Amino acid sequence: GTEGNPPIILYDYRPGRSGDYPIEFLHGFTGMLQCDGYSAYGRIEDVVLVCCLAHCRRKFFEAVPKARQKKLKLLDINSEQELAEPPQGTAEDSSLLPAEKGVAFCNRLFYMERLYKELPQEERKQKRQETEPAIWNEFWTWLETLEPAGGSKLEKAVNYAFNHKETLMNYLLDGRCEISNNAAERRAKTYVTGRKNFLFHDTAEYSNAIVHAFQGFRAPFSGKIVHIFPEQSAAFN
Repeated sequence: GTEGNPPIILYDYRPGRSGDYPIEFLHGFTGMLQCDGYSAYGRIEDVVLVCCLAHCRRKFFEAVPKARQKKLKLLDINSEQELAEPPQGTAEDSSLLPAEKGVAFCNRLFYMERLYKELPQEERKQKRQETEPAIWNEFWTWLETLEPAGGSKLEKAVNYAFNHKETLMNYLLDGRCEISNNAAERRAKTYVTGRKNFLFHDTAEYSNAIVHAFQGFRAPFSGKIVHIFPEQSAAFN
């Protein structure tokens, strides 16, 4: 988030992906919960879910033929390489495949978010609400025209977007929220890359000890990550 205070990063080891684990971990929490589309998060009470746009974009990217994927950029507001301003009129662009249009719509939103990332939270919220709903409306209108083949990757991307329509746009409610939870995922990337070196985590107790050690070193870990903000907002991966 961008509320201006130092982030608090919590790591929690659980032995599986049961839907009960995040419910137990976040028991008593109220506020905004930024996450991917894992269905268990929808069972948590008294939270406003903020679904990650990067996960939605990834679904469309995976539906793009491999030979054309190399031409696409999946950048976010904190990438070292800046995302060039995407052209308007995405739905009518005959040079793009439907899956590429899905990526392009997401990139337009990421581009706008990069413009606003340094703004105070209230101004950021105002700017978003002035410019981004129109892109979302264009996206949903275009999405309704698609008739993807059953079982295709494009159908999965379309269904993912529609199934999370409200939560994908909930970041517009609060200027502290990011449009994606990529920051949380980056905290897990290093550990995930080297996880074959940690096969000796053969008990829950030992794994929890390693979690606390990594937390002390401020190193990434592939567990549950929660960013706690004032008024109990969070980002959960």
